[in-house]
Amino acid sequence: SCEMCSEDKAEAFCRQCAQFCCADCARYHKKMKKLFPGHMVSTLEELREGGAKEIVVQERQFTWIVE
Repeated sequence: SCEMCSEDKAEAFCRQCAQFCCADCARYHKKMKKLFPGHMVSTLEELREGGAKEIVVQERQFTWIVE
């Protein structure tokens, strides 16, 4: 589920926040550039297409697992 609003299914991931988010939160996160300067939000599909098999988040640090 979305770690930003806790309401919808997670469909994206912010690398700087190391949080999963729904489509609505991802859109707002990208739009609010002054609040989130330099944040890179990718859809889970984009991450899969890039070779990520799993995202492991520990203490707000993440690791890409690729094969």
